[in-house]
Amino acid sequence: MSAAAMRAYPNIANDWGLKEQEAALLLGVPESTYRRWRKHEVTPSRAAQAIVQRSGG
Repeated sequence: MSAAAMRAYPNIANDWGLKEQEAALLLGVPESTYRRWRKHEVTPSRAAQAIVQRSGG
């Protein structure tokens, strides 16, 4: 999974009209973690990266 794909996920989720809660649920991470990731306060965990990779991202 490329770093670019991980950075693109919040934009894609936004384009789909997903709320933060829904986008986090899709990745299987807590909403607070997703929010911090989206704001670039933390980098996505390997677990989140694996989930996105399995989903075809």
